[in-house]
Amino acid sequence: MSDVWAELNDRQRAYLRALYDCDQATEATRRERAARGHWDRTPASEWRWQMYGPVAPPSALYTALRSANLVDPGTGTTWQALEDRGLCQCRYSRDAFGVQLLGCRSRRRDAKLCARRPTSSASSQRPRVS
Repeated sequence: MSDVWAELNDRQRAYLRALYDCDQATEATRRERAARGHWDRTPASEWRWQMYGPVAPPSALYTALRSANLVDPGTGTTWQALEDRGLCQCRYSRDAFGVQLLGCRSRRRDAKLCARRPTSSASSQRPRVS
């Protein structure tokens, strides 16, 4: 596990942490709604997908990465590197206007373990999920 983490650069670690944080925020929201009597039987295999975008308003995942100055032309390559390592899964879909949208989700338990690692002092600020 630590070998996988060591192979990631700071940017990849930040993306993985942001994805994990968004996943956990979604899970917390679902638990809160269930506690209030609003049950939703959507399987986790569906609701764990986090929309990256582009969408309006911006998704939580996009916003977290943007606030850490991590959205640029290298974004697709970063997601691909994480997917190639089996740490996330990416899928593309089209909206009603034909715009291609990217969604991501953690793919292995290792991704969650990686995401829980502290941010090193040399790396950029940890993306915040609002």
